[in-house]
Amino acid sequence: MARSSGVLRRSVLDPIIGAAVYRRCALALPRSRADNTRWPWTDEHCPPPAAVPDGCATPRVSIVTPSFNQGVFIEETIRSVLLQDYPNLEYLIVDGGSTDSTLEVIKTYEPWIDYWVSERDRGQTHAINKGFARATGEIVAWLNSDDTYEPHAIRTVVRHMVSTGAVIVYGKCNLIDETGACSGVVVPPPVNFESLLKFWSIDCSTPPQPAIFFRRNVLDEVGPLDETLRYVMDYDLWLRIARRYSFGYVDAVIGNCRMHSECKTVSEGSGFLPERYRVSLGYGRGHGLRYHLPYWKSYAHYRFLVCRSRIWSLIRRHPSLKPFEHLLLTLYRR
Repeated sequence: MARSSGVLRRSVLDPIIGAAVYRRCALALPRSRADNTRWPWTDEHCPPPAAVPDGCATPRVSIVTPSFNQGVFIEETIRSVLLQDYPNLEYLIVDGGSTDSTLEVIKTYEPWIDYWVSERDRGQTHAINKGFARATGEIVAWLNSDDTYEPHAIRTVVRHMVSTGAVIVYGKCNLIDETGACSGVVVPPPVNFESLLKFWSIDCSTPPQPAIFFRRNVLDEVGPLDETLRYVMDYDLWLRIARRYSFGYVDAVIGNCRMHSECKTVSEGSGFLPERYRVSLGYGRGHGLRYHLPYWKSYAHYRFLVCRSRIWSLIRRHPSLKPFEHLLLTLYRR
């Protein structure tokens, strides 16, 4: 089933900045949950944004949300986009045929969504690419259906991109739990091709995906996300961009990455590192010993840790192997 909202489309309101922002304010959206008074269920307690100079450019920004059976969280995601105080905003949701409450939530916000579709696809990466293919913005990003933006995030990023001419910008990102409570903040180090390629050498070397925006022409130049990748398609895209362009940094918390039992980072966490090593090796093959020696040292250590973990798991499952535990501990400590 495909739907595209034909009611109050933003293209009609783009010249009327005040009206465009108001129709996406908390008063205009469906009533928020009675027991929740924090962002994005209300924007009453958000600090005011910094003033925007008269005549400041407001290029269109397109946000794509890929979705599949995230009915518990997607409303919070949608509201965090729609309540952004940025006038020239296009929002697209690409759902993979959800069978939970996702479609009910999307239909509730349909008048404020520029385009949405629900149909079987080939997974998250395919959904993002489908959204980007329809997006008309000069600046684009994707926000997963369990993550959220911080207040003023898009305005902050666009101001930085316009003033510096940056083609890709990243910021800080909160780690949040199922309830939205913050458990930490990811502050990425400077990002370049070398730091991304040798990801094992720097903590948090890959910038958090909910806090990244880039220009559409860059995506057209380097190509869409690689649909053969299940876990690190963002890492692969950042590498392709970093080979040609510098990453800009905005010193602000832009997004919130939700860690919960059903997200891939938690439920399929063991799949990320093997795929990341494989992608890194693909880009690093021609970089000589200065890359290959630390790569294989890091990869060997990773495989060692995996093997040790599997052995401990085996011992826990089979008490008859308990007598060998001390011997194995001794061997692994050498």
